[in-house]
Amino acid sequence: MGFIERLSGLFDRGGTETPDGAATGDTGPSASAGATAVGPQETASQSPGGETSAETASDADDGRVGDDEPAPDPTAAFAEQASTLAAEHPDLDRSLDSLAAADAVAETSDADETAVLALGSYFGETLLAAHDGEWTKPEGGTWAVVLVGDETDVTLNAFQLAGEVIRGPTTFAATYRAVERRL
Repeated sequence: MGFIERLSGLFDRGGTETPDGAATGDTGPSASAGATAVGPQETASQSPGGETSAETASDADDGRVGDDEPAPDPTAAFAEQASTLAAEHPDLDRSLDSLAAADAVAETSDADETAVLALGSYFGETLLAAHDGEWTKPEGGTWAVVLVGDETDVTLNAFQLAGEVIRGPTTFAATYRAVERRL
């Protein structure tokens, strides 16, 4: 099984979800949905629930997928997904100004795991290109982007947000504007 297939396999096939299988839920979207300000020693998860499968959790614990195959680095796949999406849409240049173009791509996308993974990866990678931060997955949580601010850090569940943007009316551009005020 290929790297991307294993990464996509982290989705629970029940609907729009984050890469580790947590459902994004159908809570009402808002301009800052998926964003949480946290202090330097705090963590936050915006996932409304859902547990990782026993297989995924045990794989994460020992760093192995099979008997002798190392677990894939999902963050490398996030960067690859962002690059693939940008190659398909010339307006997506990983600049913060391109988030409006990402919103336009989301308007024409289905809320399936492929679109959520691609758009969430693009959003996260774009933020990381512009700000100090990293992809992180708190124990029992979902993959998120943590942006380091002067006074506070901001944690965003980019995949939950991507699902909300696809369903509308939340947008990447509006979410970023809300986050930018917190940094």
